[in-house]
Amino acid sequence: MKHEGSPWEGLSESQRGALREYEGLLRETAVPRRMVAPSDVDRIHERHVLDSLRGMTWLQGAVRACDLGSGAGLPGIPIAIAEPGLEVTLSEPRLQRVAFLELVVERLSLANVVVHPRSAQELPQGRFDVCLARGFADASGTWEVAGTLLVPAGRLLYWAGRSFAPTDVPKGVRVQVADAPLESGGPIAIMTRQ
Repeated sequence: MKHEGSPWEGLSESQRGALREYEGLLRETAVPRRMVAPSDVDRIHERHVLDSLRGMTWLQGAVRACDLGSGAGLPGIPIAIAEPGLEVTLSEPRLQRVAFLELVVERLSLANVVVHPRSAQELPQGRFDVCLARGFADASGTWEVAGTLLVPAGRLLYWAGRSFAPTDVPKGVRVQVADAPLESGGPIAIMTRQ
C-alpha cells in the first residue's frame, strides 16, 4: 500500500497509538538491554520507527514478509502495525531478543506477526513475497539468505548504509536504490532476481 507524504500521515490513530506504545517498550526494555543503542533513546521515533516505515512503499501485492535478524523488531514491527493485512515473520535467534519480540506481539495484540526463534536459514524456502533487512549483514550476505526464502518474483528490502553502492550486490541480482528521505539513514535497496 503506497501512502502520500510521510508514512506516519497515512496511518490511523490506533496504528499511531500502537507505534507510540512500541516506542515506549523500546525505551523501557530494549534500550537498557542494549537491543537499541542508548544514544538513540531520544530519537527512537525518527531513527528507528519512521526509518522502518520507509519500506512501506515497496510492499504492494505482498502477503508474507520476513524480517531477517529482527533484533528489537525493526523494521518488522512498525511495518506489521502499518500493514495489518501483511503476515510478518520476525526471525531472531537470540533468546533475549525473542523474549522482547514476544512481549511486543502480546502487548500490542499483533495477530499478523509470528516470532521465529531461530535463524532465518531455518525458515521454509520460497515462502515470502518480501524479506526485510535492517542491520542484518552486508548486501551479498543478506541476499544469500533472502534469495532462498523469497518466491521467484519476491524482493528484498535492504536498509543500506550511507556508503552503499549498487555494485555491492551479487551478480544475477537487480537492484533499485530508493532515495534516503531521513537524515539519519542510508537508502533502501530493493533487490530482485534478474
